[in-house]
Amino acid sequence: MTEPIEPTEPTELTESTEPIDLRKIAPGHYLFPHERWIAKLESQRQRTDRSRYILTLEQNFGPEGVVLNWAALAWMIPGLLVGLPGVFSPIVTGATTFSYWTIGLAELILIPGFIRAMQAHIAGRRFRAGRPFVRFNRFSSKN
Repeated sequence: MTEPIEPTEPTELTESTEPIDLRKIAPGHYLFPHERWIAKLESQRQRTDRSRYILTLEQNFGPEGVVLNWAALAWMIPGLLVGLPGVFSPIVTGATTFSYWTIGLAELILIPGFIRAMQAHIAGRRFRAGRPFVRFNRFSSKN
């Protein structure tokens, strides 16, 4: 069984009323403007919404990993939105050239997102320092 999910100490993301400075939370990582925007927006939302999912995310990845996860999402959403027409266009119209180009463009957009996700994974391992990964079970009433 996993240990109870309780915030052990205030982090830069949770217990502050000051504006969030992402350079202090994720030092050494340059965030692009759209990554900064979504990471700052979600970090502010996490201050008020203290759900089990948010606590598990913070416990597993730490402040730096959480910011990098949101930065990865900033690349994943546009990549998926570009790729979906490429997947469905051969089914609807039979246009394979358009499909190949849009899927290729989507893959190019998704590459930085995968890199950010790997950086978040590495930051989470550094934050946990040997502690096990806490799993989030949405069907359990215990967590």
